Amino acid sequence: MQISNLVLPGAQCLKWDVSVRADKSKLLKTAQLDTPIFSDKKVNNCNLSIIIEVPLSSNCPDRVIDVSASKKSQGVTAGDVFNAIHKALQEPVEGAEWKTSPDAKSILDAASQRCKAQGERFTEKPAVIDLFAGNTIFAGLTRRDNDKASGWALELKAKEK
Repeated sequence: MQISNLVLPGAQCLKWDVSVRADKSKLLKTAQLDTPIFSDKKVNNCNLSIIIEVPLSSNCPDRVIDVSASKKSQGVTAGDVFNAIHKALQEPVEGAEWKTSPDAKSILDAASQRCKAQGERFTEKPAVIDLFAGNTIFAGLTRRDNDKASGWALELKAKEK
């Protein structure tokens, strides 16, 4: 199954900060968001599985999200993918595994900075995005087929200073 270059490493949209909703980002154009992910019209209504591999040091499990088309006539678009990624990363971290992480302070710092930037009250309950401690720039999706999961893995990188 061929996937659009728009979401692969090396794409133009690789400066998108996943902490910002794709449709609110100044870096992504509407035409990009409306681009179908699959080039083959026969698979346009397929779902796309994305594996969010959280840093091992967070002591938290990886997550898998299934992206489906918001408009069945278009199939899964880049906007569907980006919005699903953003939404999944905003979910609160369940359990307290992260508290035993050697990166617990970095995770809390990231949560505090995110809450401050969004004008929210800091509750010391991190979201999934905070496990990446500032590495929130979209770096593409890469194919993963291993014993843990099969699908497309989300790649993130550090913000440029």
